[in-house]
Amino acid sequence: MEKTISRWDKISSKGKKHHMYLGASLYRNVPLVLVLLIMMELMNNYRDVSMYYLSLNVAIKLVLAYVMGVYIGYLEWNLIEKLVENKFENNKSFRTAYIYTYGICMFGMSIMLANVDLYFMTFRRILIGCVIYPISGLMWGLFMSFTINRDIVK
Repeated sequence: MEKTISRWDKISSKGKKHHMYLGASLYRNVPLVLVLLIMMELMNNYRDVSMYYLSLNVAIKLVLAYVMGVYIGYLEWNLIEKLVENKFENNKSFRTAYIYTYGICMFGMSIMLANVDLYFMTFRRILIGCVIYPISGLMWGLFMSFTINRDIVK
């Protein structure tokens, strides 16, 4: 719980808007998606594709990553604020908020955003990716919530 309070002190000193628009989005989510995009470029090796489509694809994904980061920052602010003020009724409500914030939105949607290419994939693969990656984020969030649940909510 001490880690949560120190993290809350750190992000609350700069304010909610700073955390949403800079902290969670520009400093954390956009670089994460950019690294994933570079890794996907190295793995898929799209050298025969027009540079215009590739750069347009990257630009659209980075803008979407910023918007998604603002939303994640809002969710994270509310989650940590409730956790510090002990506003969770039970473990289930904390676990649900944690899984949605860090599992589905942060992990699953970021990987989906980096892996789903509108120009280079068939429609069927895009739909499968839009289902599989959030489900993997759900599993990741569930696993992580069980590992930290013992330390935070008692």
